[in-house]
Amino acid sequence: MYVRPTLEYASSVWSPCLVGLIGNLEAVQRNYTKRIPGMEAKTYTERLEALNLESLELRRLKADLILTYKIIFGLVDLHAEKFFKLHLDNTTRGHEFKIIPEHSVIDIRKHFITQRISQVWNELPPKIVNFVSLQAFKTSLNRCDLRRHTRY
Repeated sequence: MYVRPTLEYASSVWSPCLVGLIGNLEAVQRNYTKRIPGMEAKTYTERLEALNLESLELRRLKADLILTYKIIFGLVDLHAEKFFKLHLDNTTRGHEFKIIPEHSVIDIRKHFITQRISQVWNELPPKIVNFVSLQAFKTSLNRCDLRRHTRY
């Protein structure tokens, strides 16, 4: 309740990409969940399931997807064409709001939100994900299994 907002503050702008940094952030939640009575002997995954929590990495991924939705559909004061190049051909598989990832050479650009989220966004299942409204999108994200895009 007290620590998570600090760990998630501006996560769409700053999201760790190195395995060690991701592990350091997860260690904070891992240590706190271990202190709960009755959870000491369980694994981190078991504790998350028992407490009905998501890993911090998964929460950051969902926050990135929600921000991407807001940018593409004009819910924030940012121009989508400056961040994303949308694939306008609707004959491809999947949903109709696919993003064409830009080629980047330098590492700083490779880990920017537009680069790190494009593959996950394009792989969202069209039968599950609802693009009608932001609330519908958030609800449908909870039905998607995004854990294959995370380490924890």
